[in-house]
Amino acid sequence: GELLTYNQGKLGRGFAICTSCGYADSESSYGEGRAELRKSFAHHRSLTAKARRSGAPPRCWKDGESPVLRNRTLFAVQTTDVLLLDASACAGLPPGSPDDALLTLGLALSAGGARLLEVDSRELGVFMIPLDATRSGIGLYDAVPGGAGHVLELAEMGVEWLQEAARVLFVDAEHDERCEHACLRCVLTFESQRADVSRRLQRRAARDLLAHWGFTV
Repeated sequence: GELLTYNQGKLGRGFAICTSCGYADSESSYGEGRAELRKSFAHHRSLTAKARRSGAPPRCWKDGESPVLRNRTLFAVQTTDVLLLDASACAGLPPGSPDDALLTLGLALSAGGARLLEVDSRELGVFMIPLDATRSGIGLYDAVPGGAGHVLELAEMGVEWLQEAARVLFVDAEHDERCEHACLRCVLTFESQRADVSRRLQRRAARDLLAHWGFTV
């Protein structure tokens, strides 16, 4: 499949992009031309000019110039292997926000899959895929351009993969009793911290969902 990835900058306000040399930097505010533009950007060195004998290339802009695109979001299309898991027809989905349980389950499947394949967990990505107006599926993909066959291999493992996801969520009896939403011992990672801040990670709901399907530790 094809994934559309995007970057809105550090503060979500896009990037300023110099149309003269291609230099880009995250925006801290909104504006036109040089208005509210970082001074470091307005005085940046040209990326395409040759260095002077003194060492540094010349400043890109002359006084009064502002060849810049403001507050732009960067996009890229990446082709890779994608797996869709549709659990909407399965019993046991929790009421209220089943997508949160499915997202947490997707993260557990990603972590468990990385263990089984003995690869870095960052080689597998997770996102929710809208199936229609009321249903969502779990999307897992190879975070490698062109794909690496990881999700295909995991799909062929089937039951073993789901059982490993149950182990990721359970960990041990002490963890299962104390961890309500997520922690560093189960599904909380650098990649999932944004979902954790918004309380979307629901470890117990995902654990109960797998248990309802017959996968327990």
